[in-house]
Amino acid sequence: MTERNRPRLERIKTHYDAEFAALANPQKREEWLSKQFEAQNRARQRLIYDWNEKHRPAKEQARRDMSLFQSLLDSKPFSAERAEFTKLASQMPLEGGLLQALQKPIPSRSKQHFGRQSSYR
Repeated sequence: MTERNRPRLERIKTHYDAEFAALANPQKREEWLSKQFEAQNRARQRLIYDWNEKHRPAKEQARRDMSLFQSLLDSKPFSAERAEFTKLASQMPLEGGLLQALQKPIPSRSKQHFGRQSSYR
């Protein structure tokens, strides 16, 4: 060990000796663990906040795009694929009510509630 490294080694030894002493004592261990958890939690919250701030413009643009696409979907109740599917379904025997359900317009998605599925009656 050189004289240049001695101060660094002393700082490390002092730091870890204090941590090991705290972990060995049950009363100090709880306090030490609590402080460590709080420090990690604050660091995690800071990372989340920083990420959100960094990506805010992209997230807002994505929301605008999704709103636009949603309004386009809502303005066209029957797509060509759905019309073709309904035509094919009308030529096949289906369980009661399925054909009628296929022929009903799609309800506006903006009126649906999150977590609830609409039912055709």
